[in-house]
Amino acid sequence: MRALKQRVKLIDLYHHWMEEFNNLKMEHAFMKVELLIYHKRSKRNLADQWEFYKKQVSKIIQKVFESD
Repeated sequence: MRALKQRVKLIDLYHHWMEEFNNLKMEHAFMKVELLIYHKRSKRNLADQWEFYKKQVSKIIQKVFESD
């Protein structure tokens, strides 16, 4: 009987560890997704900034050539 109780405790402990491990895997997946979303947003912001600066540079170059 004692061996059976120990075996049940070990099985419960194993299931608890597996549940914790699955939770950690899920948290890791969410963190990766959040990082990818942040990375995508920052790249999009950089692209928007580049487009803005590119327009500004072309305007400045036009003004310089028009003034000559």
